[in-house]
Amino acid sequence: MRPWSALRLTMPRGAIPLGLILATAGAAAKLMTLVADRLGHATTLCLFKLTTGCPCMTCGGTRALNHLLGLDLAGAIAMNPLATLAMLGLIPWAAADALLLLRGRALAMDVSDGLASLLRPLVVLVVFMNWGYLVAVGR
Repeated sequence: MRPWSALRLTMPRGAIPLGLILATAGAAAKLMTLVADRLGHATTLCLFKLTTGCPCMTCGGTRALNHLLGLDLAGAIAMNPLATLAMLGLIPWAAADALLLLRGRALAMDVSDGLASLLRPLVVLVVFMNWGYLVAVGR
């Protein structure tokens, strides 16, 4: 198997525009924080943190989004490094999905079984390392 065929982007007809959906959810989160700020309410409500006293795996994600929208990359990374990197990757994916939606298509990623078996433990490790960072800095 050629290495470049282990991961490929496809544009199947009728695929769910996941990038566009996630970008819309991010825009809704930003809108909710703007409304909450105007009303003088706290913009964070994490049930996991309220219950356990520890930050959840995504704590700081909304604040990271706010920093990114203000073009403050360093502030976004400080809030939640993994969420920031995910959001930066989401921008081109959402833009591609928006363009492809006009043709009834969406961007999809095919990963070979071999690559997937390597990526799964790596993703779990990165998620837990990010969570450890969030706990260490008291997010």
